[in-house]
Amino acid sequence: LIALNQMDMAKASGVEIDCTALADKLGVPVVPTVGTDIERVSALAQRIAQYVDTPPPAPTWPWQPPEALAADVAAVAEHFPDAPEGARRALALWALMSVAPDDSAAPPTLRTAVAARLAAAEGANRDLDLEVAGARYRWIDAHAPAVVTRGVSRRLADKVDRLLLHPVVGFAVFLG
Repeated sequence: LIALNQMDMAKASGVEIDCTALADKLGVPVVPTVGTDIERVSALAQRIAQYVDTPPPAPTWPWQPPEALAADVAAVAEHFPDAPEGARRALALWALMSVAPDDSAAPPTLRTAVAARLAAAEGANRDLDLEVAGARYRWIDAHAPAVVTRGVSRRLADKVDRLLLHPVVGFAVFLG
């Protein structure tokens, strides 16, 4: 469940988000909310209660990792045999990003597997953080236009910024 807060600020800034389309793209419920609006907060609380009472199936990743990263995730996922498939992949990615070789809270076999995958990635001049971020941002860049519409901001601060940051007018105001 995703709660999109500050939807009033987004609208005032000229940003419209199609929450239904976003939910379809992400595979999870998306609830628009405004933290200071009791009706929207109540609607969010109701959705949370529905979600807890009848959780939907685990979502799959909407983004696709590069081939080498997918192999790393698959190798580490084997260390979470009791978790459902989607959770296994998520846990494996978390482990690759978070488990250090000296992390005593992680099982030794997991630490060893993660260390081996990280060493192989480093040997191949791969940066796993950049691979994950790059894959996620490529997905976002490809899908954001279908769910986000930017109009003209109605906020005074945005109008002042547009004026003062204009290459000609802003410079003239600065000199004036």
